[in-house]
Amino acid sequence: MRKETDIDLAKQRNALIAQIDIERTDLAQKGASLQFAAQVIDNIYEGIRYLKNHPEILLLPLAITVVSRPRRLLALGISGFGLWRLLQSWRRRILS
Repeated sequence: MRKETDIDLAKQRNALIAQIDIERTDLAQKGASLQFAAQVIDNIYEGIRYLKNHPEILLLPLAITVVSRPRRLLALGISGFGLWRLLQSWRRRILS
C-alpha cells in the first residue's frame, strides 16, 4: 500500500512539475511581449517629465511660427487650444 501511494505521489509531482514548466514558458512569452510596450510607455513618460521640467522648449516652435507665418498664428492658436482641451478631458477621465 505504501509503495502505491509513493508511486501515485511521484506521478502527481511529475505532472505538477510539467504543468509548472508550461506555465513558466507561457508567462515568459507574455512578459516579453509586454516589455516592448512598457519601454514605449516609459519613454513617453520621460519625455513628458522632461517637458514639464523644461517648458521653454515649447517656445521654439511658437517663435518659428510667429516669424514664418504670422497670418496662420490665429488658426494655430485655435487648434492648439482645442488640443489642450482634448488632453485635459482625457486627463480628467483617466484620473477619475
